[in-house]
Amino acid sequence: MRSLFTRTVPVILTALFLLQAVLLGKWQLQFGPLDNPVWYFVSGMLAAVIFLQRAFIVVQPTIGEIRKSLTRYLHWLVFVAGAVIVGNLFSELITAYPLDMLDTSFSDIYPQVHIMTDRFLHGEKVYADIPFNGYTLFPTYLPLTWMPFIPAEILGLDYRWVSYTICLAGILVYAIWLHRSVIAWWQKSLYMVLPFAGWLSYVWYHQQETAYSLESMIAGFYMLLLFSLFSKRPAVRILALMLCLLSRYSVVLWIPLYILVMYRESGKMAWRMTVYGVVILLVLYVIPFLIHDPSIFQQGYAYHDKAALAEWQPSEPDQIPGKHLHEGAGLAIFFFKYGKGEMDHRLQTLQQVHLLLTSMIVLLCGVLYLRFRPDKDLFLAGSLILYLTFFYHLIQIPYSYLFLTLLLMGSVLPVLLLRKSIS
Repeated sequence: MRSLFTRTVPVILTALFLLQAVLLGKWQLQFGPLDNPVWYFVSGMLAAVIFLQRAFIVVQPTIGEIRKSLTRYLHWLVFVAGAVIVGNLFSELITAYPLDMLDTSFSDIYPQVHIMTDRFLHGEKVYADIPFNGYTLFPTYLPLTWMPFIPAEILGLDYRWVSYTICLAGILVYAIWLHRSVIAWWQKSLYMVLPFAGWLSYVWYHQQETAYSLESMIAGFYMLLLFSLFSKRPAVRILALMLCLLSRYSVVLWIPLYILVMYRESGKMAWRMTVYGVVILLVLYVIPFLIHDPSIFQQGYAYHDKAALAEWQPSEPDQIPGKHLHEGAGLAIFFFKYGKGEMDHRLQTLQQVHLLLTSMIVLLCGVLYLRFRPDKDLFLAGSLILYLTFFYHLIQIPYSYLFLTLLLMGSVLPVLLLRKSIS
C-alpha cells in the first residue's frame, strides 16, 4: 500500500501549480498589483519547500509493474493534442503579430536576436552596438539565446517556431518520463495535461508578450535541466546545464551547490562534467567572443542595470514609472513603492537583497546537504526550484513572460516525486 505521503503530496503540488497558472494567467491582477505577487510567490515557495523536504525523507519505493495495454499509451494522445492546440495558437499569434525586425516599439528581443544571428552568419562582430530607432543597444544576450535561431535565419522561418519547438522538446522529455513510469494510465494522462495547461494558459492571456518574447525556449531549456538532474550520464547533465547557463545566467549562483553535490556523490562523473563544461564554454563563448573583447559580459550586464533604472525612473514624460512592476508578478513593486531614498537607491536595495537572499538559499541548501545527505536527485531539483523562485520573484524588472519558466518547471514536480516513490 502506498504511503500517505506518496498519495497526497503530488496532489498538493498539482494544486499549487494550478494556482500559480491562474495567478499568472486569468487572475494576474485579480487581487491587485500588491497582493497578487505575494500570493504567487508564496504558492511557488511552498511548492519548492514541499518538494525539497521529500529529499530528506527515506521512503522505500513501491514496486510497480507496467501493464501492457493500449491505455498506457493514452498520454501520448494527450501530448499530441496539447502540441497541436498550443501550436495552433502560436500560428494564430504569428499571423496576428508579424515580426518586423526594424520595429522595436513593443520589444527589441527578436530584432536583437536577428541582428546577432545575421552578423554571425556574415562573419561580422556580433557583440557590438546595435543602432535601433531612437536609441543604441549593446547586445545583452549570451550565445545560446541567439544561436538556436541560426537555422531559422538561414531557412527564412519565423523565429517564434524555434521557441515553440524547444519548449515542446522539454515537454517531450517529460512525456518519455511518464511513459517509463509505472503509475496508472489515467494518472499519466492527467499529469500530461499539466504542462500544456500552464503553457496554454500563459499564451492565451499574454498573447502579445508571447508573440514578442522567446521565453518558451528558455522554459524548454530549464525543463531539460530539471530532468537531467536525474540522469546518470554526465554528458546529458552538463549539456542541459550549459543550455541554461549560456542563455540566461539566472542559474549561475546555484552552480556551486551543484558542483558540491556532484563531487561528494560521484567524483568521477563530476570531473567529466567539469571537462565537458569547460570545453563547451570555451567553444561557444570564450574563444569566439569573450577572448576578443573581455568586456562584453560586463557591458551587457551594465545595460540591464541601465534599462532597470529607466523602467523605475523613466526620463520621458509619457512613460509610466514602474509600469512592468504593477503587472501582478514579482516583489520589486514593494521596493519601488516603499523603499527609502531616491529611486536609484531603492533599485540598488532590491539588487542587494536579491543577491543576498539567493546566495543565502544556496548556502542554506549546502549546509542541509552536508548535514543530512539527502536523496541527491530530488535535492538538486528541489534546491534549483527554490533558488529560482527567489531569483525570479526578486528580479528588478519582473516581465510577466519571465515567469513562464518557473510555471512549466512546477508542472512536472508531481511526476518527479512519483518516479522516485514508485519503481
